[in-house]
Amino acid sequence: MEQTWLGKAEARGLKVGRAEGIEKGIEKGIEKGIKKGIKKGRTEGVREGKALAVEQMRQMVLRRLEQRFGAVPERVQAKVRRMKTVEPLAEMLEKLALVQSADDLLSRRRSLPES
Repeated sequence: MEQTWLGKAEARGLKVGRAEGIEKGIEKGIEKGIKKGIKKGRTEGVREGKALAVEQMRQMVLRRLEQRFGAVPERVQAKVRRMKTVEPLAEMLEKLALVQSADDLLSRRRSLPES
């Protein structure tokens, strides 16, 4: 079956339109994927940064305890390692100068919520 010039023009138009639509769809998909990836990367970066800060604070508390009292009892080390936020660890550092032992530091901290 032979196409008329109008049929040929429509076919070319559809072909060009599909190609442009596919190209624009791919561009939008890439753009959306990049934005989503950046957002996810930022979120993961913040999470990793917080985890690193907590780990550094744990190490600092344990080092200071060891400097002040010598070997740190395992139960004290375990308690410090279970802490998941910087705030209670910072409190421990502040109170370190006031206590007589590593165990005393934990007993002064008991009134605070576990974090």
